[in-house]
Amino acid sequence: FVLISLLSGGLRSASGTLMVLGLVACFLGDVLGPRSFLAGVACFLIGHLLFIAAFALRRSSVRKGAMVFALFALISVVVLWGLIGRAEGAEKPMAIAYALVISVMVGFAAGTGHLPGGRLITAGAVVFYISDIAVAWWKFVGGDFPYDWICYPLYYGACTMLAFGAGLV
Repeated sequence: FVLISLLSGGLRSASGTLMVLGLVACFLGDVLGPRSFLAGVACFLIGHLLFIAAFALRRSSVRKGAMVFALFALISVVVLWGLIGRAEGAEKPMAIAYALVISVMVGFAAGTGHLPGGRLITAGAVVFYISDIAVAWWKFVGGDFPYDWICYPLYYGACTMLAFGAGLV
């Protein structure tokens, strides 16, 4: 997906460049995550912050973004309510920070829906969010199936949508 973002022209604009860097951070999360859950989450957190910056540069619709953020923040609270007791040590504050940041990312992405590539970017952000819920359940509840069957296709699909979106901004 990093290569797709580069080949689709992601470096042609500041917003696209930030999206490419966000995808690189996600790639690093993929590499580091199996060795250290917290290092992987930190990379994804940085990636989402880069996506937020990219979407903010596009003059995202604040009203629409705030409404979508509120919805996804509420969903995050419900998900965390069921999972946070299973997290240990540094995983708890990291899970809370991550849920907040990814909810903000989805809100900012939704605020770009009216701009070129905005619908694809919004879809990618929402699918990324759903894949992360599957990862959280996988990590904190346990068992591979169905979480691994859900998170990987959704995650790589989301990254591919964001990669093509980087070239459209």
